[in-house]
Amino acid sequence: MARRRYQRGSVTFADGKWRGRWREDVVLADGTVKRLNRKKVLGTKEDFATKRLASRELELILAPINSVQYRPTHQITFAEFARRWSEKIKPIAYKQGGSQATAGRHVKGKLIPAFGNIELRDITTEVLQSYVADLLATRLSGKYVRNIMATMGAMWDVAISWNYVNHKPFANLILPECEPPDAQPYSADEVMTIFQEATEPFQTFLWILGESGMRPAEVCAIDARYIHLDDCVISVRQSESLGHVVKPKTVAGWRDFAISPQLAEHLRQFLGDKREGLLFVSRTGRPWRESKVVEKRLNPLLARLGIKQKGLKGFRHYNATEMDSKNIPVKTRQTRLGHDDPRMTLGMRNKSGYTHMVGEDDRRAAAMFGDMFSQVLCPDASERANASPHQMSLPF
Repeated sequence: MARRRYQRGSVTFADGKWRGRWREDVVLADGTVKRLNRKKVLGTKEDFATKRLASRELELILAPINSVQYRPTHQITFAEFARRWSEKIKPIAYKQGGSQATAGRHVKGKLIPAFGNIELRDITTEVLQSYVADLLATRLSGKYVRNIMATMGAMWDVAISWNYVNHKPFANLILPECEPPDAQPYSADEVMTIFQEATEPFQTFLWILGESGMRPAEVCAIDARYIHLDDCVISVRQSESLGHVVKPKTVAGWRDFAISPQLAEHLRQFLGDKREGLLFVSRTGRPWRESKVVEKRLNPLLARLGIKQKGLKGFRHYNATEMDSKNIPVKTRQTRLGHDDPRMTLGMRNKSGYTHMVGEDDRRAAAMFGDMFSQVLCPDASERANASPHQMSLPF
């Protein structure tokens, strides 16, 4: 069927509303093209005082249809598109574990119930803006709402690339501001008290966390093959997500930094003959889960010591605060914390290059924490290194 090259549509006024009508080609599920009659409420008399003004609004709708680059849109509901996206894109675009699970919850729990029966072409900026308002009305946080819409936005990019739609409703979508995180560090006295009262292997876990400033999930998934004792260097190459080992989410997450000689000696005895494999494993052989470490180990210890709960991230914030107070250069702090990594820009991700990229400021930061922590942590872990796997694993 030859497509009409240009159309103006028609505008009528009834029941206090201007209505526009036009014809549009769509691709059906079986791949055939069908011409359909379309209609839409353009506005009220208050919005457009005259038919001429209402016709201008319709012209904006018809502009992409009248364009020489126009291609028929697909007649597909969001639910059907979500099914195809989940099968073909989600396993590739999202890492196994937390990222895939989170995206799946967004789609199944939030997006399909709201948009499932709506055709993609009918999802406009106004429709999305109303949905955002509805989410906020249920008292969801701004960050959570942004994450949901980020998932849908990524899906929409795929819909455009598959020629299901050609409009971009996310372009002018207004999203809520995210509340700044309540990042409270433990004090130096609290850290020393916690470290001293912790038992192995949790004590070693905390030493690595407190000295390195690594993300807790990165410590959960640390592997012996990425600990270079002779050079006093740790390489971050993986992380934990919902009990699975995954790769770092960002380029800056791939990094190498110095550890103190005291921690290196402690790890040498802690590891014994172990040269590869996770340092902290559950009885099922999976890496420790950050949430379970907090629930089963950290919070009970804090309750016994009378210290306010600030999660495992409180040690990371303590690390950053200490480096700041000791005038460690910003670039070194960013690199150690994984916020920015200039080595990636220089193409130094290969294993042979890591020792050349650990500078004196990095060594100085590690030595500072080593001097502090070694005063309260016994570096002799030889007896604990010989413990059975069940003795060194958490009961989860």
